[in-house]
Amino acid sequence: MPAKQQFCKSLFHIILCAATVVLVIAITVLPAWAQNAVPPTAREAAASPAFAQRLAHPSKVPYAPPAIRRSSPQDYVIYSNGPLNGTYDAWTINFGFVVADSFNVGSVNTITGFDFYTWSYPGDKPLTVDWAITSAPFGGTTYKSGTATLTDTVISTNGYGYQIDKETATGLNLSLGAGTYYLNLQNAVTSQGNPLYWDENDGPSLADDNGVGTIGSESFDITGSSTTTTIQPCDGGDSTLYYSFTGKEDGASPTSVTLDRSGNIYGTGWYNIFRYVGGIITQLYKFAGGADGSGPSALLIGPDGALYGTTYDGGVPNCNGSYCGQVFSLKPPPTACPAVACAWTKTTIYQPAGTGDASHPSLSFFDAAGNLYGISAGGTYGYGVVFKLTPSSGGWSFSIVHAFDGTESTYPNSLLMGKDGNLYGAGNSGGKYGYGTVFELTPSGGGWSETILYSFQDLSDGEGPGDLVQDASGNFFGLTQDGLGDGGETFFMLSPSDEGWVLTPLFTTQYYQQGLVFGMVMAGDHAHGITAGPACFGPSCVQQQYSYGQIFELTPGNGGGNYQVLHTFYWWSPHYVTVAPNGYTLWGTSPWGGKYCEGAIWRY
Repeated sequence: MPAKQQFCKSLFHIILCAATVVLVIAITVLPAWAQNAVPPTAREAAASPAFAQRLAHPSKVPYAPPAIRRSSPQDYVIYSNGPLNGTYDAWTINFGFVVADSFNVGSVNTITGFDFYTWSYPGDKPLTVDWAITSAPFGGTTYKSGTATLTDTVISTNGYGYQIDKETATGLNLSLGAGTYYLNLQNAVTSQGNPLYWDENDGPSLADDNGVGTIGSESFDITGSSTTTTIQPCDGGDSTLYYSFTGKEDGASPTSVTLDRSGNIYGTGWYNIFRYVGGIITQLYKFAGGADGSGPSALLIGPDGALYGTTYDGGVPNCNGSYCGQVFSLKPPPTACPAVACAWTKTTIYQPAGTGDASHPSLSFFDAAGNLYGISAGGTYGYGVVFKLTPSSGGWSFSIVHAFDGTESTYPNSLLMGKDGNLYGAGNSGGKYGYGTVFELTPSGGGWSETILYSFQDLSDGEGPGDLVQDASGNFFGLTQDGLGDGGETFFMLSPSDEGWVLTPLFTTQYYQQGLVFGMVMAGDHAHGITAGPACFGPSCVQQQYSYGQIFELTPGNGGGNYQVLHTFYWWSPHYVTVAPNGYTLWGTSPWGGKYCEGAIWRY
C-alpha cells in the first residue's frame, strides 16, 4: 500500500485522502476531553479519581533520568530534542489523541528509527505505536508511516506514581533531504490497555496536540545517518562543575550524592553505587536488576559507617505483578582489599512481602539510637505507612510506626524528625479537604498518634504538599503542586502559634520562569533548592535564552517570601540536591551534562 494511503487509513481519523491531496479536517464538535475518557495529560490523570487510585504512590524523591545520548558514529543520533524530564508532565498518545513534534535534519539523511520516553501505569508495558513523518503537524505531505513494535526499557518511577520507560522503534528506512519535519505518534497499545503518555521536556522542537493545540515539546531522538547533527550542546564550563563523567570506567548518569564527615563522596547511578575520592571514581556495587533491584535511592550513612538505601523494585515480586522493593546496606569487605578497587557487600535488611506490611519503601533518617525510619506505599489499609527498622544481633526488626487508613493523611511523601523529637511529614492527599496535609506523629501509649497540623484546600493554598524541611525556629517549609490555581508550585511556611499552626504562602513559581522544583534542603538558616528547566527569559519566551535549572534560596519576609536565584545552569539540568555535613555547602548531580554529556557532580 502506498505510504500516503496507509497513513490516511491507520494514523489519523481527521485526514481525508483524495488522489494526491491530503486535507486536514479539524475536529470542532467536542473538545478532546469530552470525546475521550482519558485526560490529555498525565498530571491531570494523576489527579483524576478514575485513574489516580491505580497509580503507585512512592515518596517524593527527586528523580534523575539517564544521560541523553550524544550524536556519534556508534549511536547514529542525528537529532535530539533534549533530555528526558520525567516529572513535569506528559501527553496522551492513545485513546484518540495525537502528538506531533518537529525535528531538523541535515543534507543527506537516512532515518532508521526513533527513541522516545513515556509515562505508563506500573506494571504496564508499551507494545506498539502508530507513527508518521510529515511536513506539518497531523498532515501535509506524508513521507512515511506505519506501526512500530516497541523495544521497551523500564527506567524508574516518578513522584506521580507513573513508570518511566524508554521506547525504541527501528526499521523506518526513510530517506529525507535537509529540512524540518514532524514526528507524529498515536494509537499506542499497552499490555494492560492503559493510557500511555509521551514525556514533555520543552526542548527546541515545535509541538502540537490534536485535542488542545500548541503544547510544550517532548523527549525524543531521531536515529539514522546524516552529514550534520542538531543536538543540544553540553556545557563543561559551569562554575559549579565538580566532576564530569566520561561514560567509561567511571560510569554515567549519576542520580544522587551523599557526603560523609571525612569528605568522601558516595553516589548512585541507575544500576550502580560509586565512591569518589581523590579525583577517582570507584564502583562499589552493580545491581543485577530483577530481584536484586535497580535504581537505588539517595544513600544514608549509618552510625556504623555503612551505606543504606532502597530500590523501588527488587525483593519480592508480589505487588500487582511487580517487585515490592527493598532496603539494603552496603559495607566494605571485612578484610583488607588487595586490589585497587574491591566490590562492597550488599545485604538486604528488609523486603516487603506485599501482604499489608508495606511496598516500595523509602528511607528518611537515622535517630540517635541508630533506628532507621522511612515511609512506603501499601500498608494495612493501602494508604501508606511510616515504618521503623531497629538493629539487633540477628539483623533488623521491622515495625509499623503508623499506618494511614484513608480518614486522615494519605500517601506520605516526606518524613523528618522535628526539633522536639516528634515525627513530622506531608501527605500527598487526604485531610479535611482531600488535597493533602502536614501531619505530626507523637509517642502515645506504646504507639504513635497522628495530629493533622494543616489540611490543604486546593485553589486557595495548593495541593499535594511535599519537600518538607524545618528551620531552627521550628517553622516548616514545603511545596505544593498547582499552587493557587495557576498551574505553578507554591512554597509555603507553616508556623506554630497560640491558636495552632498558621500557613503562609511565600512564593508561587511559573514553570517558564523558574522551572520545576526538584528538591529542597535547609542550608544555613534558610531553605534552598534546585529547579530543573528549561525555563526561558524574555517577554515572549520564544527564541530567548534557555536555562536548564537554577539554585535558589527562599526566605520569609515582606508579607510573603523572597525567592532569590543563586546560580543558573545552562544546557544541563540539576536533578538532585543535598547539603554537606557542614550544613552550608550544596552538592548535587546532573544525569546529563558535564564536559562529555554523560553526567556531572556539582557543588555550590
